[in-house]
Amino acid sequence: MRKRKVYAMASFFGIFLFCLCIVGVIPKKVQAAGRLEAVTGVRVAQKTPNTVKLVWKGVKAADGYEIYRSTRKDSGYKKIKTISSATTHTWRDYGSVPGQTYYYRVAAYGNQVGGMISGAKSTPVKAKILSAVEQYGTLSVKNGKLVDKNQKEVQLKGVSSHGLSWFPEFINYDALKTMRDEWGVEVIRLAMYTEEYNGYCVGSSDNKKQLEKKIADTVEDAKKLGMYVIIDWHILSDGNPQKNQAQAKAFFKKLSQRYKDEKHVIYEICNEPNGGTTWAQIKSYAKVIIKTIRTYDTDAVIIVGTPTWSQDVDLVAKDPIKGYDNLMYAFHYYAATHTDWFRQKVETAAKAGLPIFVTEYGICDASGNGAIDKKQADAWVKLLDKYGISSCIWNLSNKSETSAMLVSGCKRTSNWKKSDLSDSGKWFVKMMQKSLATVGSGK
Repeated sequence: MRKRKVYAMASFFGIFLFCLCIVGVIPKKVQAAGRLEAVTGVRVAQKTPNTVKLVWKGVKAADGYEIYRSTRKDSGYKKIKTISSATTHTWRDYGSVPGQTYYYRVAAYGNQVGGMISGAKSTPVKAKILSAVEQYGTLSVKNGKLVDKNQKEVQLKGVSSHGLSWFPEFINYDALKTMRDEWGVEVIRLAMYTEEYNGYCVGSSDNKKQLEKKIADTVEDAKKLGMYVIIDWHILSDGNPQKNQAQAKAFFKKLSQRYKDEKHVIYEICNEPNGGTTWAQIKSYAKVIIKTIRTYDTDAVIIVGTPTWSQDVDLVAKDPIKGYDNLMYAFHYYAATHTDWFRQKVETAAKAGLPIFVTEYGICDASGNGAIDKKQADAWVKLLDKYGISSCIWNLSNKSETSAMLVSGCKRTSNWKKSDLSDSGKWFVKMMQKSLATVGSGK
């Protein structure tokens, strides 16, 4: 009797399910158990030097999608992402390595009565990743924006060194490669102090030669890796760039002669004018140095510092330098100190058409130390992204201060692990890559 009762109940339940299917109560994905269609229309919608954006057509009855990637077309695919949304038909792969070719396949999945099932994988799509310099080529400035060889807007994101005389060990080929491949860095800024300890204008002749060699070596390393490099005449305690104008002129004459044919070199001719230095004084200095550079290098991008530690871009927008192409103007901020009012200065200048490059910023206070303000830091990122403004975070070192990207005492000079990154370093990599998954991957 018991068996007959069980069979009868099972039969009744089967008839009940069948009836529900007829009236449309059970979702189609249950009706079509095991029969999810293959994803079609997969294509690469966009590539940057560190990301690949995929799009595809949706599949009826899917609950989500699985992304597979390989470096070989016909084998070796590994699932790298599960998207738990039936309506999401796009995804961006962060952490792609320049020089590498990837193949992607997408499959739909559904949550069925008997468990999750997956449809067949799509036809592979190919994405060869180019380095920043390969993709963008010679940069220029047009209508207030940094643009590439095809006149398309470019927003570079990168890292500034600390003083080259103080933390030179962190600027090397492997360090640049690690930042490029695991952090997504496209540009490295070389901060060469002019008057601080062992600065270019106050150190010995041997020290000056060492600084020039470090710059030359890094320019070559960046070229091999397809990264842009900013050579920064890092005035600070000297305040007024006119003070060491003769040395600056000789320095940029030498470098512009050397790098006139290089497409990846950018010149920053005065870091942070301060101490009451006026725009008229900076402008007078800038015209001399720009003319010197343009004598040899006719088209490289040149970045000019602005008054009050490179903050008064709104004032400069009213009276920019004329007569030369491919000029940009520096803006610096530290998120815990410089908030809404400073963002308004940038927005005012950007709307006026001033080409801005944030060559230095931090997510702590203006001392380079103190507490981190992630809310303000994120607000700055949103503003820079809105106007496509390029930027370099301060600084690549293990100095015992909040703005340093490595923890104090870190001995590694490349191939850093998560434990080597400071809170500033972790924030930066997450901002670039959306996670820390690539850190320490050994790519």
